[in-house]
This record gives sequence, structure tokens and C-alpha cells, in this order.
Amino acid sequence: MAALEARTASHVPDVAHDLAQAPAYDLAGHPVAERAPGLKAMVFAGIRFAHRALSPRSLEGKTSIYFHALDRSQWDQFRVCIEHFKGLGYRTVSPPDFVAADRRERCLFVSFDDNFRDWHAALPLLRSLGIHATFYVNSLPFRDVEGSDTIARYSRRLGLAQDCEPLTRDELRQIRADGHTIGCHSHSHFVLGKLPRELWDGEIRGSKQTLEAILGEEISDFSWPYGMRRHFSDDLRDYCRSIGFATITNAISGCQAIAGDDPLDIYRTDWRLGTTLQENLANLRIDGRLYARITGRSVIGR
Repeated sequence: MAALEARTASHVPDVAHDLAQAPAYDLAGHPVAERAPGLKAMVFAGIRFAHRALSPRSLEGKTSIYFHALDRSQWDQFRVCIEHFKGLGYRTVSPPDFVAADRRERCLFVSFDDNFRDWHAALPLLRSLGIHATFYVNSLPFRDVEGSDTIARYSRRLGLAQDCEPLTRDELRQIRADGHTIGCHSHSHFVLGKLPRELWDGEIRGSKQTLEAILGEEISDFSWPYGMRRHFSDDLRDYCRSIGFATITNAISGCQAIAGDDPLDIYRTDWRLGTTLQENLANLRIDGRLYARITGRSVIGR
């Protein structure tokens, strides 16, 4: 697995620049920029403020939120999030059910990206909340397969300030056995839009096949690494559809009004466990479609 990562990395000489532009996180999943705001963070704060003032919306019936790590210190905040939606009558659904749902239905699509051991540790929490989640998994860094050097490189691509602790393959099986959906997030978490066509099979099809071999079932849901419009292309989307992916998610926040309209372009809003419930709900109500179409970026700063 690490050999594929090395071969792919050799075709992405500017990956260090990409990481310099990406948000950095601590191991609890808190964006470092939020703890120490700089110019970029202040600019996005202004953009968010303007959109909240000029284009406020009601909370959508179909709502899609995503997370990364779920550290034990964040469990209470996660519980507050889920119990808020359940109190409003939302049910949690899989990607295909989210796409199929009527826009007036109160359904919540909850997903997680990357590969973290703390997902497995949080299974009792998910059971207690009675929710269905989708986990989009990178197939490279299983800790029962790869060593510390590979995991360290992977952690840097995620923008983590410290090395993460990924799942084992058996922990992934246990997550699936609990009834959650497992999707693919590519093999190594590179910017796929920067890779030559000959490497797509290894990073995408190969990852799909690895996860299928671990779980013994077809993987039909995919999530773009990094997830902004500039990180993928129409050709990549066509390729993913051709190899058997039925749904594809991005990470472009501020587009809940059209989340789930296109199964190959499902919009999700980043739910930030380091901020308040009301702040996150305000982000969900932003209509950032025009901003996303013009800039290819998320209106809330990812």
C-alpha cells in the first residue's frame, strides 16, 4: 500500500503547497486557525457575516453535515448536535436514502471523512443516540498494515498538527457490523484533481477494491479528498461513476438548498465541534451557492 502512496506522491510535487493552503487541525479535530485567527480566518468570518445578513434561510428538511475525528472530549458536543435534530423530528439516513428523500422530509445525513480509530471508540455513543452514520475511509493507513512513517505522512496530508491513530481493518468491520455505511475516500488522500489519469485506478478503484476485500461487500459511495470544487473535475466524476460509485459527496458548505439533488454531487456542511450549536446552525442556514459557483470554495472557509 505504501508503494502506491510513494508512486502517487512523485506525481504531485506541489503537495507541500496544497497543505500550506489547507486548514490545520489538532487531534481533537479543532481547526488550528480557529484557535489562533489570522488574516484568512478574519476574511472568511466577514464573508460568513455578510451571507448570514443578506441571504438567511430556514433550516432545510434534507440536511447534510460532516465531521472528521470524533475525540472523546467532543462527545458531549456531538450529542448536543444530534439530539437537536432528533428533537426536531429528523431521522438519520444513508447516502442513497438521502438522495431519494423528498426535500420536505426531515432527514439528516451524518458522515465522517478520513480514517480515525476514535470512530470505533465512539460506537457506544452512536448506539445510544440511535443514529446511522456514513464513514468515508482512506484505505492506506490501517494501523495493522502500515507503520509509523506512512501514518505520519498521511497525517500531514490531513493537515494534522500531530500524527493520528487510524483504524485497524477489524475495527472497520465492527463499524460496518453496527449498521453504519462505509464509503471510499481514496487510498492516500491526495488532491485527485492534480493526479494524471494513469494514477486514478490505484488511488480510487484500488481503494474501492481494498475496502471491498476487507468488508466482503460492494462499496458504492465516495467522498472527494479535500472536497472543494478545485480539487476534482467532471472527468474524475465520470470515472467514479464508471467504476461503480452511485453517490459522491463534496465538502462545499453553504449549499444545503441543493444538497442531495444530484447523487454524484452531494453537498455537505462542515459541523464544527469546537463552536456552539447556534453558530453551526447559522452556517447551515447560509445560502452560499453563488459564492461557491464563482470561487469554487466554501462560504464558511473550508
